Amino acid sequence: MIQHIRTILLLAILPWVALLVACGSAPVEVAEVTPSPAATIQATARATVTTTTSVPSPTSAPSATLVPTRAAATATGAPTPTTATTATLAETAALPSVAPTVALPTTNTATTATDTTTGSGNGASVSGTIAFVRGGNIFAYQPQTGALRVLIENGRDMQFSRDGTQLAFVRDDGLYLAAADGTNQRRVAEQTSVRRPRWTDDGSKLVFERVLDPTRIGGGEIWTIELPNGAPAKIANGADPAWAPDGKRVAYVTAPTAGLRRNQLRLTNWLGERDWGPVKTIPANTPPIGIPGNQLTAANLEHLMFAPVWTSDGSAIYVPSLVAMQVETDFTILERADPINGNSVFVAELQPGVINAITSPDRRAILFTRGSARGDIQLFARPMDANSTAGQYSWAETREVALNQAPAWAPSSDAVVYFRCPLDDPNRCDLALLRPGLEQPDVLLPDVFGAAGPDRELYTAWSQ
Repeated sequence: MIQHIRTILLLAILPWVALLVACGSAPVEVAEVTPSPAATIQATARATVTTTTSVPSPTSAPSATLVPTRAAATATGAPTPTTATTATLAETAALPSVAPTVALPTTNTATTATDTTTGSGNGASVSGTIAFVRGGNIFAYQPQTGALRVLIENGRDMQFSRDGTQLAFVRDDGLYLAAADGTNQRRVAEQTSVRRPRWTDDGSKLVFERVLDPTRIGGGEIWTIELPNGAPAKIANGADPAWAPDGKRVAYVTAPTAGLRRNQLRLTNWLGERDWGPVKTIPANTPPIGIPGNQLTAANLEHLMFAPVWTSDGSAIYVPSLVAMQVETDFTILERADPINGNSVFVAELQPGVINAITSPDRRAILFTRGSARGDIQLFARPMDANSTAGQYSWAETREVALNQAPAWAPSSDAVVYFRCPLDDPNRCDLALLRPGLEQPDVLLPDVFGAAGPDRELYTAWSQ
């Protein structure tokens, strides 16, 4: 999987690496830094739609269609995508100005479980524990006190259970569980190439992916395990598994195939039984999309779904889809699938370059990660709740041109933590915070990785 990530990012960041060179900066080993493991499959989607032979690697491959920014699209004559308003998705609100770059000191690197450092103090009103990976270890950061310590040695790709009592994490030799304080570590799955462990809402089960072919999007397996003592069971072939709120069903996407309808959104119960595909085609109500004068109708748009998320009552699944033009840009739409009766409807056209989607813990909003041809990575959120007002989640949007990556929702769904790495100094990454009422992001931990720079894969998790 790591090799898979490296290749796609080499493709995605060539424009800004060139910019660094032009400015006289020495090359840095940033081509292997990824927004999050969850984003790796989706980033490849832009590459897969440009070839009908071998499928490139995710969030890897022969060539990729780079997604221009709004400004770039305008310059090339492409339309600036707008967000459609429906009863279940609020329209985009006015956004705050770009936050200025902050000069930040270097954070000391903890080397043992007893070492501590302190944060900036900006998180005094932020509760819970924020975990992130540095130097191959999982660190626990307490925003209210600024304390930082090694939580798990030799671990990555972690997620806390909803009640905050357990932590699932990955090592090279399988999937592990531990108490939230890092004690009682035990291996629960011996499969290799594991990634993306995800809890049911009640903490009774885990789902994870096993990557078999890192050169092929969706070319892996989906496994579940019932806790505390169940054996891991393979339930499907595909990627991006997402638990239904009741913990009984799993939604996932299949690997791409040839033709315009590249992949399917499928469902199965947690044992791998009664698997079926509710969405196999692009929504019939999708409006013409593309460059003015050369727009394509739904029947002629390629369709590649990724990162499904469930609504809080389990009655619908939102899923972003790349509808590829193959020339100049790819567009992303959001559709709402019916898990009972099948099919989906067009909800909105999203900002270009979406590569991942993460639902909030209360399942009322979706946080999107998007990249652009200039090499930056941005975050923005949209509500799923029909009662939400336009712009309700405008606070969860980054505006500074930087690598804003590996986001994690607060357990209360009212804040987002992420890494912010300047384009001109991508080794200096701050652990930053977005929440309502902030005119600019709070820096919780400045220069998290110090002189060593960031790990090749970035991860964050947040526990109550």
